[in-house]
Amino acid sequence: MKIYLVGGYVRDELLGRCSKDKDYVIFDCSEKEFFKKFPYAKKVGKKIPVYLVGRDEYTISEFSNIYEDLMSRDLTINAIAKDMEGNIYAHPRALEDLKNKILRAISLENFIKDPLRVHRAARFAAQFPDFSVDPELLNIMNKVGGSRKLMEKISKERVAQEVIKAISAEKPSRFFSLLIKTKAISYWFEEIEKLEKNNKWIDIIEKVGKNEIRVWMALSYGFYLNLKDKNNALFYLKEMSRRIGLPKVIQKAGISFLEFYEQGIHFFFLSPSEIRDLIYILEKRGYLFPFFEVIEKITQKKYLNKVIECSMKIKQVKLPEEFKGLGAKSGEILREMQIQKIKKCLNLL
Repeated sequence: MKIYLVGGYVRDELLGRCSKDKDYVIFDCSEKEFFKKFPYAKKVGKKIPVYLVGRDEYTISEFSNIYEDLMSRDLTINAIAKDMEGNIYAHPRALEDLKNKILRAISLENFIKDPLRVHRAARFAAQFPDFSVDPELLNIMNKVGGSRKLMEKISKERVAQEVIKAISAEKPSRFFSLLIKTKAISYWFEEIEKLEKNNKWIDIIEKVGKNEIRVWMALSYGFYLNLKDKNNALFYLKEMSRRIGLPKVIQKAGISFLEFYEQGIHFFFLSPSEIRDLIYILEKRGYLFPFFEVIEKITQKKYLNKVIECSMKIKQVKLPEEFKGLGAKSGEILREMQIQKIKKCLNLL
């Protein structure tokens, strides 16, 4: 049995970056032999035998040696391995591309074999914003990503994983920019075609990055910006979110942003009751602060301090004992008390 630590962990180690998850590839090993060595492993792979040992992932390679395995991967910088003695094995251009900060595809064939690698390449561009993208990689992304027939073969679970990683990356705007540039939005992101006329939303993503909730809200702003109609914007955003299969908390973040965007940008022109209701519902959904953080980037105006102050005032309101247990009447009294606090917060009393 030969075991190698492969891919991202070794790459990040050589770059001096922190990496948590470890992926191992195994040669000269049957499944029976593997379980003998790792009796508590959990099999999760279907087409290719993949096993979890704690957080670490092990794959029994379909290839005869580590060099064949490395040549089957997506990018040269990911085609790196280390054996148990610490010896490094790499694609001929891997170490050079790491040094020169280049994202380079290993081959067109590898991307055709697994079209998800188009999205992975865009995601790595978001994770490594100081890396340049090799022109041939752009051509490959265009050929494979532009093929609806190829892209439809990917499971939505795998696409969702890449999107989540990309919108949480250092520069998530690069993920979307690269997909647009290479026309690699076929099928999974086809609604983004409607956002190409006005790309201000990409600039907003640039400003609110490293947070999947804010980034998805900024993307939803792109639909509003280009379609000029909230209902149409909601329809296309929901269609794309559903197709990708993103977690509900992210999907609802985009929907909430579109639902309340107009009230958000006119926050200081709302009535105290409207402000109370806006803050209450966004806070209940868990989106209050990211919502106004994105609003601030769009409008270049300060909202958050006053929103936080009003939110705290609302939370301080306690319903007196004599008004409890009155059903809907109790709720009405509490709401009116909260509105009075908002008026004080806005210096209207």
